[in-house]
Order: sequence, then structure tokens, then C-alpha cells
Amino acid sequence: MSDLRFDRITGKAVVISEKRGDRPHDIDKKKDLSTCPFCPGNEEKTPYEIFSIGNPWNVRVVPNKFPAIDNKKTLLEQESFHTGETVIGTHYVIIDSDKHFNYLHKMSIDEIKNLISCYKAVVKNLYNNENIKYVQLFKNYKKEGGASLQHTHSQAISMNFYPENICRILKNSKEYYKENNSCLFCDLIKYELSKKKRIVFENSNFIVITPYASLFPYEVAIYPKKHSSNFISIDEEKISDLSHALSFIIKKFYKNLNDPAYNLYLNNIKSPNEYFHWSISIIPRTTTIAGFELSTGVMINVVSPEQARDILSN
Repeated sequence: MSDLRFDRITGKAVVISEKRGDRPHDIDKKKDLSTCPFCPGNEEKTPYEIFSIGNPWNVRVVPNKFPAIDNKKTLLEQESFHTGETVIGTHYVIIDSDKHFNYLHKMSIDEIKNLISCYKAVVKNLYNNENIKYVQLFKNYKKEGGASLQHTHSQAISMNFYPENICRILKNSKEYYKENNSCLFCDLIKYELSKKKRIVFENSNFIVITPYASLFPYEVAIYPKKHSSNFISIDEEKISDLSHALSFIIKKFYKNLNDPAYNLYLNNIKSPNEYFHWSISIIPRTTTIAGFELSTGVMINVVSPEQARDILSN
């Protein structure tokens, strides 16, 4: 069962999911690929298939056996002081490739295009549920990035509430639109294109930047150049251009940062609007959050976005 709990002191929310702690870990082991549940030939080791690309499959989607949110309506038993809410959602695993070690930096453009097409199908599928407000698609790379299994994979979690970070972004971007009659993200992209101080990569449809107020060293954001609030509106041309952008920056991480662990996640919403702009954030795990950051919520970034841009562009 999953409970959504709120801290009255900090205002932050947390999902309590004991089942999630039971998931298997093979990241530190010399893997016998014959036992990997994500490798071809071991399909019976996973739950039923939801979606796949290729015959035989290249990319495959299954329910997570150890979900953070388990598709059941779970109401937190109310306590006298604390409060909670009903959690509704689904947790999928996206098996990125039929090859165990075919990580993003090793993938061909066509393989990345297949993966992004799968991402689109998964997000669209999850948003078809009228009870779902938000879908978070993400990828954890390496143990330090939170991965528990070696086989390259991504995940998607749908939920019937907006996470705190998304609520804040929606609020700020909506207020900006009311004040300026323009999209905050579109204006940011125009500014970065004019200054060219933090652009790592660009093509016809996408721009990769090191954000001006990056919280983490070498953090990057990928934005569509034209306004788009909903990731599932992406067409074949944009999938191709996004694949090139993603391939470029991940290979730069591998080459220039010595293959760091990272977290990749999609920021997008269910319904199109004029003030939100979807994006992909990628954060290499090159530093550790310590006491000051944990106690104050203020991050210390030891690499300026401008320096990060220079290193990642070479």
C-alpha cells in the first residue's frame, strides 16, 4: 500500500511505500544475464507486457513489481495531528533495450528514437486515466543515481496529485504569463539564444542549456524551441531532433565527466496551456548534498553554469 503524507512543519509531501523497499538489487553483483528479468528470454519473470516496440522487442513496458504507487486507492488512516490523502496511480518499468548494457551513451540514434517513441506512448497511456493529474517519467543511471538493477531501464509513475515542485512551477509560470502576456519558458529560451553563454547544443527544434540558476554541477535542461506544454504532442521530426540532442549531451557526460551517475526526468503536464513549457532535466551525480543544503534547502553549486557549458561543449 502507498500513503501520501504531509509534514505540517515543512509543508512537504512524502509517499510511504514499504513494498518499494522489497525490490531486488543486482547493481553490485557480477550479473548472470540468464537470470536478469529484463533480458530477452526471461519475459515470464516480469508482469504482463503493456507495450513493446519491435518484433522481437527492442523496447518493452511492464508494470513495476515493486511499485512506489500501486494502482490501488489507499487512504491513510487519519491520526489526531497528522493528515493524509488517497493515493491513486500506476508505476511502469520501461526496459530501454533488449541489450543488458545498452545504456544511453551507447545507443544509436535509431535506438534512442524508439525509446522516446515508447516514452510518448507510456505517458499518453497513463494520462488516459481521468483520475490522473500528473505523470513523472524518469531514468536513474548507476547505483549512485538510484538504480537497483543493471539492465538499462526507465520508469513512469502516474499520480492523482501534483507534486510540490510542479505546483510551484505552474504557479510561477502562470503568474509570469498574467504579468507579461508571454510564456516564461519561451522568453527564457529567447534570452539564452541571444546571449549564447549557456547553450550546450541546439538544432532546429531543441536547445540544451546549463540553467542560469543550476542547483547542481553540470545540470542541463532540454527545451523544445517552439512553445509546447505537452510532451505527447511531439511528432516524428521532433522525436528525431530530440534523439540527437539527448545523444549529444549524454555522450558528453560519458566523455567529459568520466561517465557519472545521473538522473533524467521529464517535466510535462496533461493538458496544453499557454504558460507551461515541457522539458527534460538531466542531473549528473557529481556532488553529495550535505548538512547546509539539507538544513536550509539552499543548494551550493561549485561549478557555474557558464563553466559547465564550456566543459560540456568541448
